[in-house]
Amino acid sequence: DNTNPTISKPKLIYTPNFDDMVLTKQQKLAAETVAAGRHSLLLRGTPGTGKSMFAARIPALMPNMSPQEHLEALEIKTAFFHDIPCSLLQGIPPFRDPHHQASASAILGNADHPGELSLAHGGILFLDELPEFKRDLLEALREPLQTGEIKVSRAQKKIAWKCRTLFIAACNNCPCGWIGSKKNRCSCSGAVLVKYNNRLSGPILDRIEIHFEMPENTEQTQLLMPQESLSGQTKVMRDRVDHAIRISHERNNFFGIKWNNELTQRQIAQVSGYSQEAFIKLIESWELKRLTTRSLLNWLKVARTLADLRNSNKIDTEDLEFSWQWRHQNQQLPNPIARTHSFINSRKSF
Repeated sequence: DNTNPTISKPKLIYTPNFDDMVLTKQQKLAAETVAAGRHSLLLRGTPGTGKSMFAARIPALMPNMSPQEHLEALEIKTAFFHDIPCSLLQGIPPFRDPHHQASASAILGNADHPGELSLAHGGILFLDELPEFKRDLLEALREPLQTGEIKVSRAQKKIAWKCRTLFIAACNNCPCGWIGSKKNRCSCSGAVLVKYNNRLSGPILDRIEIHFEMPENTEQTQLLMPQESLSGQTKVMRDRVDHAIRISHERNNFFGIKWNNELTQRQIAQVSGYSQEAFIKLIESWELKRLTTRSLLNWLKVARTLADLRNSNKIDTEDLEFSWQWRHQNQQLPNPIARTHSFINSRKSF
């Protein structure tokens, strides 16, 4: 009987944070931007660059769930599970990281049971090794991640699960993981690279707002014995995020929304800090023909969050440049032909 859930015994709740992780300025800014604007994130890079570690620490920058999100998350959890974790009772955003071999039912849910997507409501759904997930499952995530609700049915029973989550994913740049690495040689053939590249569809990649390449650290002693103390690093980042959230929520409240990732095309122009004519002039120097409508909007929404982190009313060129870099330099896995050339050249150097 699931009608009488039990409460976990009170205990000290430890949330992983960035006080034990050496970060570059770009990594700090990316983490702050994701948390402040609720922007989806794809982390790429060679093995050992800290992709999973980085993702698991982003909840430390997020405020507790809103009362409505908290209530909805509790309703989902208490209706089907006996044990209620203290972290959920305290409103800490959940972090769910299902394995890539998990079934579609386990992740999406069914008419009788919520899946990982709904259990992440109000928090983060993290898919590590993204290309290893079944493609039809990834395609099925597209609509619910956008609408915040997933509709499932079984026989005559239909139900809609809440699933407003921050989507974060990670992957290597190739099956062996080492293409582009300064430490190891890639062993993947051109055909293998093409097949791996095709596992993620354009529409999936287009929906992810920030694409970030995790840097490869070649100085291991810096990781083990950083020159500067990392104590308090998370608090500094969290304070910046909290301030940006206050700014954006006050502004976005006019539209009846909270987060910058919810802004529409019309609204992003209104919150840019410019007149419509001046805003168009600001962005027209970029190669906008390369962008889908969704890409254009995502680029500008991330730029708006970057401006909030600077405590600026206006989106400036620097905000647009960072957002452009995060959307396009790493928007998709490298071109298979270019990767094959890189593979051949890397063999020559050994």
